[in-house]
Amino acid sequence: MKSNKDLILILGTGYMASVYFSHFKFLKENCLMVFRNKNSKNYLNARNRFGEEYLISHEESINLNPKILLSCVAPESHLNLIEPFISKNCLIAVEKPATLDMELMSQYVSENKIRVLMNRRYYYWVNDICLKAKNFLIRKIVVDIPEQFCHESWYGVPKNIATNSIHIFDLVSFICNGLNKPEFSRINNHSAFVFTNSQLVEEIVFQINYDSIEKFSIKFYLKDNSLIECCPIEEAYHSEEFEIVEATKDSFIRKYNPIKNKIPSSKNEMLYQKPGVLELCKELIIASKNKKIDELSLPDLNESFNIMNWMRNALSKK
Repeated sequence: MKSNKDLILILGTGYMASVYFSHFKFLKENCLMVFRNKNSKNYLNARNRFGEEYLISHEESINLNPKILLSCVAPESHLNLIEPFISKNCLIAVEKPATLDMELMSQYVSENKIRVLMNRRYYYWVNDICLKAKNFLIRKIVVDIPEQFCHESWYGVPKNIATNSIHIFDLVSFICNGLNKPEFSRINNHSAFVFTNSQLVEEIVFQINYDSIEKFSIKFYLKDNSLIECCPIEEAYHSEEFEIVEATKDSFIRKYNPIKNKIPSSKNEMLYQKPGVLELCKELIIASKNKKIDELSLPDLNESFNIMNWMRNALSKK
C-alpha cells in the first residue's frame, strides 16, 4: 500500500467534488479527484478546470492511504466506493444523503469514523443560534420549504425531500439537539405541515409547499419577542423593533415595518467561496491531525440515519 499521510482524496468529478477540491486547494492541501469514467462530461470539465495532474482513476486510488476521503458521487454509490477505505486510518465523509437505502444504511451506522457532509451547519449564524437554543431563548421555529415536487417516491415521501431538503431538517435538528416525534402532521399531495418540538425548543413547524414561489427560510422567534430570520438560509437578519410609518393622504394605512439588521458575517477569504464549505474543510483538516473526530460538527451515519428516519415517518402519507 502506498502511504501519503497528507493526501486528501475526493471521489467524483462533479459539482460538489469540484467545490471541495477548490476549497482544499485554496488551503494549500495536497488533493486529488478520483474518476471512474475518463469519457464523462464531469471528468472533462474537471480536467479543463484543474488540470489532468489532479485526477486519478478509482483503481489507482484504492492503493493510497489518504488522511481524508470525501465521497461526492451519487447517493447509491457512496457506501460501495468508500468500502476499500473503511479499514484504513483515514477520516471519511460522504455527501448528503449517505444513501437512500435505509436498510443498507443501518448496516453501516456503527462505523463511527464516517461522517456526512452538511456544510450548512457551518453557516456564520449557526453557532449563535445553537447557543440561544441551549440557553432556552428560542420560543418557536418556523421552517418554509418550497421544494420542487417530485413524482418519484422515497418511502412514501417525494424523493427531492430526501436528496435536497435533508439539509434543512439536519440543520434544525442540529440546532435543537434532535427532534421529537411530531405532535401533529397533515400531508397532502402538494403540501405538508408538521408540528413538533425538541428538548430545547417547545414549538417547531415545518411547512412544505411544493413548487411555491418563495425562498427557503427559517424563522427563530425569541423569548424577548425579537425575530431572527434566515431568508435565504445563508443570511440572518435580527428584528428587535418596528419602524412606524404614519398614514398619509396618499395612504390611509399605518404601517409597522420590522427593522431588519443583518447579523454580520466574516469576509470571504476566497473567490467563489461556497457558504460553510471553507469552515468545514478547515475542521476536517484539524480533525485528521489531532484524531478528535468526535469534535466534528458533522453528523455521523447514526445521527444522519435517525434524521432520515424521522423525515420518513413524519412526511410519508399514512
